[in-house]
Amino acid sequence: MMAKDPLEPDPATSGTSGPEGAGSWPHDPATRLPHHADESLGARIAFYRNLAGYTQREFAEHSHLSLGSIRKVERGERLPTHGFLATAARTLAVSVEELTGQPYRGQR
Repeated sequence: MMAKDPLEPDPATSGTSGPEGAGSWPHDPATRLPHHADESLGARIAFYRNLAGYTQREFAEHSHLSLGSIRKVERGERLPTHGFLATAARTLAVSVEELTGQPYRGQR
């Protein structure tokens, strides 16, 4: 009997259906994003939105981003586009680097 590779998914416990990868390894069924993705990006956007005093609806109105895309990004169901990030940062008066949690230029 061969030793099981610990990095391989167990077919008995992981799903294999769905193009989005819901329930299949290495995706988290709750977020449908790969585990290695920046899982806190949506939370950071929500944090800065709340800090600015916007509800999701108000943020959508002020930024001209769709309410649905804001909700999906904040829940981690969709990764934001570069345009979404630039618009959100401008509306929230923060840098894209602050929203993404990336280091500022010159810092590492």
